[in-house]
Formats: sequence, C-alpha cells, structure tokens
Amino acid sequence: MAGMPTVIQLRNRDLVAHEFMSTLFRDVPFRISGIATFVKTARASGVRIDPGQTVTLEFNAPVATVDQNGATESMYDVFWCNVHGKEHGQKMRGELLVVETRGETGG
Repeated sequence: MAGMPTVIQLRNRDLVAHEFMSTLFRDVPFRISGIATFVKTARASGVRIDPGQTVTLEFNAPVATVDQNGATESMYDVFWCNVHGKEHGQKMRGELLVVETRGETGG
C-alpha cells in the first residue's frame, strides 16, 4: 500500500546469478539485508543475487502524485532480470502495483 513500509524477500534457487531491477528503485531508496550487489543503470536500480542467496529489500512504497484535477491513481511498475530477461523470452519479468487508499479501511 502506498506510503507504507514494504518488504520484498528474494531467494535465488538457481545455479547462476540473477538481478531484480525496477524503475521504481530509481527514485525510491531501499535497504538491502543479505548478500547482494547494488546495480544501477540509466533507467533503473536493483540488486544482483548470487546462487543460493536470500536477500530482503525494505522501502516505503511511494505515494502517487496528484494530477491537475486532484485525482491520484495507483502506481504500476515492472521488474526484470537484466542478466536473463531477453534470453528467456522475457519470462524473467513481473509487475509491481502500489495501491493508493483513502478513507477508513476495515470492516
């Protein structure tokens, strides 16, 4: 949920390194717990995780900006593996949805 502390745990069960990259992390600071290498490109940031490693990313989910009409929308972003994304027919990709809620929640 937008504005809330968020945790993503990544586990590399493969025999080769993989990357978890997103344009979201270009603008949102995150903390890495575990053994990983910080990776930054011109349009995205993320981590490279060696085989057998588990890494936790902690960050505050971003809050959408208000448009000229005063409306906000949920934020949509993608993530991918820079190392293997194209070699695997773009299968090493996924989606992130940051939901903006207003008002009271619960039952």
